[in-house]
Amino acid sequence: MDKQCNKCSVDLVVGENIKLGRYKNSDYQCNSCQGKSFKKWVSNNKDYWKKWIRKNKHYKHSIKPGVYGIFSNCKLIYIGESKVPYHRKSDHFSIQGKRGGVSNITCIAKALSNGELQHDKLRFKMLEFIDDTSTRKQREAALIQRYKPAYNDLYV
Repeated sequence: MDKQCNKCSVDLVVGENIKLGRYKNSDYQCNSCQGKSFKKWVSNNKDYWKKWIRKNKHYKHSIKPGVYGIFSNCKLIYIGESKVPYHRKSDHFSIQGKRGGVSNITCIAKALSNGELQHDKLRFKMLEFIDDTSTRKQREAALIQRYKPAYNDLYV
């Protein structure tokens, strides 16, 4: 017998209206009911979120926009620029490509998954802090031309 949502009684189909993990854990709520209950929980706990945001306001934007370098064994192997370097760092150092799925996997992440690079030998360092996007892109291009890092494929 097929399972039904505990709240709205719709038939549950894994991948369509329920995630496999929730289905396996016998949490029989369709995606829309699950989303509604989460929104309700968030709205009922606004004080918690306000305190969390106040306490962790530095969390995602703790690194200012600019041009960064990735070093392996003290050798510059990649130069990039970002408005939110915190996200780019996690994109480069994550083998799964956390944000954006498979298409967002960077050349550094690919090299990590292939075994070309070792995670413990990589260092992410801000080279320059620049707020303006066009200036940041110009500095990135100039530094890539000057140092010719191995993993900047498009510029080598």
